[in-house]
Formats: sequence, structure tokens, C-alpha cells
Amino acid sequence: MLELMEANLRLNKLESCIDVKELNWGEPTQSMIPFVPDIILASDCVYLEAAFEPLVITLADLATLDTTIFLSYRKRRKADKRFFNILKKRFDFVEVS
Repeated sequence: MLELMEANLRLNKLESCIDVKELNWGEPTQSMIPFVPDIILASDCVYLEAAFEPLVITLADLATLDTTIFLSYRKRRKADKRFFNILKKRFDFVEVS
């Protein structure tokens, strides 16, 4: 997906203001992202149960009280509720259908 994202940056002439990097959930983010984002967009990240905790750790590492996180996902199975139980421990959130 990185190559596709880089191609999209070139097509839209955004290489000078956007940088594409791989981010491994659960690993420290400070060296990867040296600023606090105002908004985090995440799509289709809730699918692998083993990744639930690392994803929440990474979101918590990136965000402050002023950060808004938009997370879209597809309801697949009952186990996905576990993700939101983990998320509840660190974040306040509102579900929107």
C-alpha cells in the first residue's frame, strides 16, 4: 500500500508536504511522527484480534486530549466488541452508524 500512497502523492503533487511511512502498531511512534496530529484517520483496522491491543497502544501514543480520531470499521464478528472494550480503557468515544 505504501507504493500506491506514494503514487497518489505524486499524482496530486503533494510530495513536498506529506510523507508516507510504515507504522507498526504497538511500537514507539515518536521517531516516526515527531508531532502531535490534530486528526487521526483509520479505516478497516479492526479485523485481527491479536492486533487490537497494539492498535489501541499506538492510537494512545499518537493522540492527546485535543486529537480527534475517526475510526471506520466493518462489523465482522462478536470478537470485535473486545476491541471496543480495550479502547474504552483509554478513550471516550461515540459510535456513529
